[in-house]
Amino acid sequence: MVDDEAESDIGLTYSGKPRAHGLRFSVLDGCVLVVAVVLTIATWSFTLGLSTLIIFVVLHFFLFCNVFRIRRKPELIWATTFVVNCLVWISTGNISILGITISQAVITTLILFREVRLPYYHGIYAQTINPRLNDYMAGRV
Repeated sequence: MVDDEAESDIGLTYSGKPRAHGLRFSVLDGCVLVVAVVLTIATWSFTLGLSTLIIFVVLHFFLFCNVFRIRRKPELIWATTFVVNCLVWISTGNISILGITISQAVITTLILFREVRLPYYHGIYAQTINPRLNDYMAGRV
């Protein structure tokens, strides 16, 4: 089975694309962010502000995939903890957007702190943060 992080010896991902590092942004990314903002604003009044969580999730996805470019497993951990976090707040009967965002921000910080310290970190400022970036780019990590 091929892992989403598995690559060959020549720095190519299993999909055949060369490895890259740094911030990534496309027109599609911009469109998704704009749609998320519009959807959040459009649904604000009848969701009693809970639509804020739409932009919160989309921004985290952008942060993980385009800015810090972390692996899929930590993304899934974040998503799972987000769902559990929301369910816990809902079960208390006191749904707090601020409570959800603050407690989830702690999880975000922990995940990012761990990921930027790994030898295969290739997100923003990777040239400064990751002394093994060249090994990652060459497929040796």
